[in-house]
Amino acid sequence: MIAGAPRLYDVNATRHDPGITRVLDLRSLLEEGNFRKQLAKMTEQEMEALQRVHRECLSLCNQTEETVEIGIDFDLTTATVYSENKGRKGHNPHKKGRSCCQIRVAFISNNGDCVAVPMAVGNTVCATDFEKFFQYVQKQLPSNYRIVFSRLDKGYFSDDIFNLFENNHIYYVGAAKAYQDLLQLARQLDTYQKVEPLEGDKIFWITEIDYKCDTWKKYRRLIIVKEQIPTPDYDPLDVDLFGKPKQPRYLERYHFYVTNIPYDKLDAVSVWRFYNERATVENRIKESKFIWINFPATQCLLRESGGFNLYWFKRFVLPPEFRSKSIRWLRLYLILILALIKRKKYQWFIKFSVHYPFPDLFRYAFRQLARGKPKYKV
Repeated sequence: MIAGAPRLYDVNATRHDPGITRVLDLRSLLEEGNFRKQLAKMTEQEMEALQRVHRECLSLCNQTEETVEIGIDFDLTTATVYSENKGRKGHNPHKKGRSCCQIRVAFISNNGDCVAVPMAVGNTVCATDFEKFFQYVQKQLPSNYRIVFSRLDKGYFSDDIFNLFENNHIYYVGAAKAYQDLLQLARQLDTYQKVEPLEGDKIFWITEIDYKCDTWKKYRRLIIVKEQIPTPDYDPLDVDLFGKPKQPRYLERYHFYVTNIPYDKLDAVSVWRFYNERATVENRIKESKFIWINFPATQCLLRESGGFNLYWFKRFVLPPEFRSKSIRWLRLYLILILALIKRKKYQWFIKFSVHYPFPDLFRYAFRQLARGKPKYKV
């Protein structure tokens, strides 16, 4: 999986690979069917044991003596279920109409560690049992960690969720879908202020008001960002009968954010930029997400959560200058590399190609992994 072959079907291509089987001292890996049967037999107790291992690793990687104030980034991803009679049909943006499961994810904002990835059937939404999910996230954290803020994806736009954070005295910033009433409100406002130019040719305007949805019991701070994108087909010389350009110069797109951060703590621009920092969550999901095959296997992989925390490898094993590299980069230069694996005098030797560009990095990582284990020599 870490090497980029996540489907159980892929084991058929590597089960007789001499490099893998010799190191594991096996004739061959299990057949695909046996893997499926073993995963399907996993009990709830065994899955909980895997989660307990992940919880202990999470605590070990975040050991500190003092109390640490952290933030949690919540998001949702969808995995298509390929097995028949598994999962349920729901919102599946990747393959519409196919059965899927909804996977809620929670990351520590400070360092990117994955805390929890529980799975639900495809016809559920983010707000379903969110309080239970939030308590589960709190349980996974080290005892000295205290949640002080949260950043929420659009799917978590809910009065109940906002009330939960407010009752627990946790600051939050949540994106909102561009509902028709919000769009109508945004187009009527004339209090926008231009944001300092960012990279690219986009133009941003921002404003904020106190807003109350019909289902809410109180007003909340609503920040509206208007994004103007240059129209590629705009031509000032191509005009209609009235002398106006047929295409507008800019296309407008609106973004909405709800927050309980007081006006005197952060201004609207700071809140918006603070929320945009959670964009790294999407990258973490893309790097770590596997193509899950069936329901029992998916539950096992999610409970274990190890794939999502490959960041521990980067944080503790690689030199500082390589810790920002993507998982794809690690696969290309540290995992899927040409080398000869030989055994001589009861020792394993790895011989790289003369053209391999990072032998020193590989040896550095191996030395870090071998610390405290004298039998491993680099």
